[in-house]
Amino acid sequence: MPKQNDLGGSALAYVRTPDHIDLTVRQIAMLAYLCDNPPELRGHFFTVRAIAAAMNVAKPVITRATNTFIKHGLANRITDMRDKRSILIEPTDAGRELREVMRCLR
Repeated sequence: MPKQNDLGGSALAYVRTPDHIDLTVRQIAMLAYLCDNPPELRGHFFTVRAIAAAMNVAKPVITRATNTFIKHGLANRITDMRDKRSILIEPTDAGRELREVMRCLR
C-alpha cells in the first residue's frame, strides 16, 4: 500500500484499477480549469474558444480533450442557445469528483 503522500505509488495503484482514466497532463489541466472556475462564479459556461485562449492552445486540442472527457463521463457539451455555433463545456459530477481526487494528491 502506498504512503499517504506518495504520488507515484498512488498513481500506480490507480492505473492498476479498472476505473482508471488515462488523461494527459494538458487534459488534467483543462479539467482543473473547468472545475475550478464554475459558471456560478462567472455567470456562464466556457466555450471551446475561451478554454483554448486561456490555455494558449488551438481549438482542436480542446475539442479532442472534450471528446475524451465525454467518453469517460467527465464533461458534457451544451449548445449555446444565444449562439448556436458555439459549444459550451460543462464538467459532470464525475469530472468534479475526479478533480477533487487530484486536489488531494498534491
